[in-house]
Amino acid sequence: MQLLLILLSLATVFAGLYVLRRQSLVNPLAIALVVTGAMGVYFPLGSMIVEPITWRNIYDIPHGVFLSTQADYLCFALGLSLAAIFAVNTGLLPSSASRVSGVGIMSRDTMVTLGLLTVGTALYVKFVMLVGFVALTNHENYAEKHLASQGMGPLKLGLEWMIVACLWAEAGLVKKWLKHLCRAIAVGIVCWSVGFISSRSYVLMLFVGYAVIICQRGGYRLKSIKPSLIAGVLFAYLSLEFFVLYRGAYSGGFFATLQTLADFGVWQDHIGVVVGGSEFSHPFITCMEIEFLEDPGGLAGQSYLETPLVCVPLSFFPNRPMTLAEAFVSDQYANLSDRGGGTAFSLVAEAWWNLGAFWGPLAVGAVSGWCLVLAERQRLRRPHGLVARLLPALALLLITAHRNTLAIVFKHSLMISLPAVGLFAAISILLSTARTTPSRPLPGRLTGLQPALARPVNNRAVSQER
Repeated sequence: MQLLLILLSLATVFAGLYVLRRQSLVNPLAIALVVTGAMGVYFPLGSMIVEPITWRNIYDIPHGVFLSTQADYLCFALGLSLAAIFAVNTGLLPSSASRVSGVGIMSRDTMVTLGLLTVGTALYVKFVMLVGFVALTNHENYAEKHLASQGMGPLKLGLEWMIVACLWAEAGLVKKWLKHLCRAIAVGIVCWSVGFISSRSYVLMLFVGYAVIICQRGGYRLKSIKPSLIAGVLFAYLSLEFFVLYRGAYSGGFFATLQTLADFGVWQDHIGVVVGGSEFSHPFITCMEIEFLEDPGGLAGQSYLETPLVCVPLSFFPNRPMTLAEAFVSDQYANLSDRGGGTAFSLVAEAWWNLGAFWGPLAVGAVSGWCLVLAERQRLRRPHGLVARLLPALALLLITAHRNTLAIVFKHSLMISLPAVGLFAAISILLSTARTTPSRPLPGRLTGLQPALARPVNNRAVSQER
């Protein structure tokens, strides 16, 4: 049964991708399908090969709960695929972007980019000053760093707004000097993130954003994917996992480590750690835990209704309701919560907990797919519009959405987009007003001459006067 559900999940995902084969390689719905398939298949497939090793509370969960979790991920993928089939068959998703005039776009993109850079830099410099350089660059205690920055979310967002500016300039119509400046700033953000604050999320946000822009600009489509590309991606992933295994088994020398890895028991242990501790596994594990501990539909939509409250920053609403992810960690992993840590949640688990088994994930998957269809449709209709400019910056959030709740996804999307939306609207209105403003009238002392100047000249009368 476990293998059958794996095959059904893969078939559902591939069916949706086949329907979208003429669409962009980075179509948001296609990305959601791939991520959902990976989340729903990785842990079940890995656990068939080796016993997972994890710090999560999964060892007392019955196998029936394991299978029902697989079925719920299958239903979520089915909802996405149904949205893709409906959108393509009804013509909601054109295969290419519209051609629009570029009048005023360069001025708008330039001002939005410079505005985001200015505001983002000012806020993040203030954040660094308040938290302290020593605390931010602490590589030993990440939980302490997290606690030190609590309540400063609006200031911390400054760095993400700088990233939005870099991606906006790359995708937009701006002068070369501004594009090169933003690329240099992006390199600086990568160095800061990797070398000082040890945060990979900013690097991934930049990497995924630039990749989306390159794919959109190159016109790459899903049907153009070659088996060699898929093989290359799998090889890169397996190489990364081998590096993790090698680093974990390192015993002082290359050949000695290989000899250690040659022992099947060590291989089994390390592969078990990779399966149980992978980023692809944690949402599935969380979903299993919740389905084991809670009742389907027990929340009756409460977490969805509380989404607007969760979006309010702690500095303005200290007693706001906790998200499901925060409450889950506090209840099940209290020691981790006290240290400021957390674990991945699950969109599928939230749908199951709010709306019931099977139908809940199916409905949420279909609605999510429909929203992604509308976003891509807007990008294709207005390739220089607001949605088209923001999608590269939000692409990473789409990839990591399965690790969060709807409230967190909505809140992060809002916080990333809000300043760009405000600047975009204000600058567009300003430029539109400037274009439609009538020319200045002639001075008042010449007004009386206008009718005379407008009358036709009588050449005969003029010649007689002469």
